Amino acid sequence: MFVQSHRKATESYVFVQSHREATESYVFVQSNFAYHISHIAYHLSNIPTLAKYIPPHRRIPTYLAVQPPNPTHTMIKPISGLLFALSLCTLIACNDDDGMACTESTWYQDADGDGLGNPDVTESACEQPEGFVADNTDTNDAGGAVGTPISAFDEFNQDAVTISFDGDEINIETTGIPNHTSPYFEETDPLYISPVVAAAQTPGRIGERNLSVTLPASPELAASSTATGLGPIGISVTGVPIFNDTEGPNRPLELEIAETFDYAGAHNGPSGYHYHVESMDVPENTVLSHDDEKLVGIMADGFLIYGRRCSASSDYPGDLDESGGHSSATQHSSGQSFYHYHIINELYIGNLIVLFGVDLKGTPSTIM
Repeated sequence: MFVQSHRKATESYVFVQSHREATESYVFVQSNFAYHISHIAYHLSNIPTLAKYIPPHRRIPTYLAVQPPNPTHTMIKPISGLLFALSLCTLIACNDDDGMACTESTWYQDADGDGLGNPDVTESACEQPEGFVADNTDTNDAGGAVGTPISAFDEFNQDAVTISFDGDEINIETTGIPNHTSPYFEETDPLYISPVVAAAQTPGRIGERNLSVTLPASPELAASSTATGLGPIGISVTGVPIFNDTEGPNRPLELEIAETFDYAGAHNGPSGYHYHVESMDVPENTVLSHDDEKLVGIMADGFLIYGRRCSASSDYPGDLDESGGHSSATQHSSGQSFYHYHIINELYIGNLIVLFGVDLKGTPSTIM
C-alpha cells in the first residue's frame, strides 16, 4: 500500500506505501504538505509498545520510516493534511486492552447511583467505565432526594384521608374507611355487599378509627433496608392501612387466612380493617389496582407504591430492586424520574399477590 501527500495549488494528495522484507514491515510516508506529520509518525514508531495497540488482523509496520516526497508516485486521491493524520488513526483503529478491535459506545454518568445516566455528561469507551451507565434519562443526577409528586395525593380518598404539607414534611391522617364495597361493612351501610370471593369472614366490622403519620416530602434511600413489622406499614389511596405478609408473630399468610379476604384483598382484625394482598379482578372492583399501573398508596418510609405495571411502559418493570422499587417517571411526575415501589408480580399463595412483603428501602416513620 502506498500513500503520498503532495500539495498542488489548494489541494493536497496523500500516498502511503507498505511492504514487507524478511520479518519486518515498513510504512513509507511521503508527503510535502504533511512532511511534519510524517516526522511525528516516525517518532511514534520508536515507542516499543506501539504494536500492542494494533489488532492482529490489521498488523501494520513494526516501525515507521519517513522519506522525502517523491513526485514520481501516482496520485491516489486528493485529501487534506488533516485527513492524512486521520488516515493513520484508521489504520491502527480503536482497540481494547487485549489489542482486539472494538466498537466504542457512549456511556452516561450516574452520579447518584440510581442506574439512570446524565445525558449531559458522557464518555466514549469500549467497556463500561466505573460510574457510568448506558441509560441517559436521569433528569436529576446530582444526588439528593426528589420530592414526592404532589399530584399523587389527588388520588387519595378525600372522604377518609386528610393531607397537609408543612415545609419538608407531609402529614397524613385517615379514618380507615374505604370508598369501595365490602362484606365487612355493617349490613345497613350503603357500601355493604354479600361476599363475592371470601369463603369465610373474620370477626368485626369496618368502623372509623384515627391513624396518622408524618413523612418526608423528599424521602431518601437509607444506607440499609428495614424489615416491616406487624400493624400498618403504609396508607392506601382509599385510606385503609396496608399490612405486610404476616398475620401474627412468625405466622405468614396461609390459605385459611386468605379465604377471609374480600375482593379488595382485606379482612378485619383486632386493629380494624386492613389490606394484605392485591385486589381481585371482579366486576365489583371499580376502585383498586389490579394488574395495572394505578397508585396503591404511600409506604411508611415516604415512597409511593404503584400497581404491578409501570406507567412509563404499561408493562411489568424489569429493573426492580429486591423491595420492588426503581426510579422512573410515573403518571404523576411530569416526566421526572423518582424512586417508588411497585407490587411485585409474584404469586404468594394460590392466585394471590402480596401488596408489600419485603423490606422498606427508606427510613420508616410510625403510623399510629
